[in-house]
Amino acid sequence: WAINLTNDQRPCLVHPLLGGPNSFGAALLSLPEQDDLLNRLESGRVKMLVCLEADPLLEAPQAERFSAALNQLDKLAVLDCLPTQLSAQADLFIPTRTMTESSGTFINNEGRLRRYHQVMEPGEPLKVTGNENHPPREFSSVTPGSDPLAAMTLLQILLEDGSSLDQLHQQLVCEFPRLAGLEKPVSVTGVRVQEAPARNWGRRDLPEQPEGTLQLIVAPARYGSDLLSRFSDKLEPRFVSARIMLNPQDAETRNLQDGDRVVLDMEVGSFTLPLVCHPALAVGCALVENSAALPQLIPGAGISYCQVNREGAYD
Repeated sequence: WAINLTNDQRPCLVHPLLGGPNSFGAALLSLPEQDDLLNRLESGRVKMLVCLEADPLLEAPQAERFSAALNQLDKLAVLDCLPTQLSAQADLFIPTRTMTESSGTFINNEGRLRRYHQVMEPGEPLKVTGNENHPPREFSSVTPGSDPLAAMTLLQILLEDGSSLDQLHQQLVCEFPRLAGLEKPVSVTGVRVQEAPARNWGRRDLPEQPEGTLQLIVAPARYGSDLLSRFSDKLEPRFVSARIMLNPQDAETRNLQDGDRVVLDMEVGSFTLPLVCHPALAVGCALVENSAALPQLIPGAGISYCQVNREGAYD
């Protein structure tokens, strides 16, 4: 739409807000065979899976299918810096470094290469090493507990790959020419990836809306939707309980009022949630925020429809 509407006098630009700091980069490196991973897991063709700072139970639109398919694996290895839901199921869990404890490159939502650099060594906090006293009574040039390695380094060890970071960048550029900016000097920041070749996506037909349903909109919550904030004790007081939002007109049509307990029926299941009426919400839409309480609902998973009824309406 932006391409069709833009012109020299009135440029129409798109500024997408993506789910993570490197969502753009992950999409650029996504290969066609990755789309078939779930089918290959369910068929039993995949015997071992190594998840490198990724949790399909949280990120995949069909989390329940993924969970069942993972049970068919002979071995599941997880390399992550967070205690994700997937790590609890892993046969092998290896802790990795956080972003502040390693160096690398992200591609932000504008398609710009952004380098980040290590600022600290991993280790236990002063509260632990000092027995809750400050400063600690033992001094050393090495951070206590500094055993974790970067996820990339661990993967290289598993693959017996001794390439340096510059060599890895060269390999990526050879396979993905759009990432040519990786070879530029470290001092050069904000380099855009090259434009993608023109593609004729065509216009996809929208799924037919069943009578009496609302279009379901899944949006990220301000706090507690992304993976990092879910593990933040400081942000937890700001988490909002799971709820569904309707335009007052849609609520009145269904004989519902603000604060009612309602049942949200979707393809992935049913949930009982409190209702919040908001006049700014478009008529015909039901808004639900993604959170740890609703991991099945993934923002951007596609257009779907739902039914909303008062709790106990079918009793």
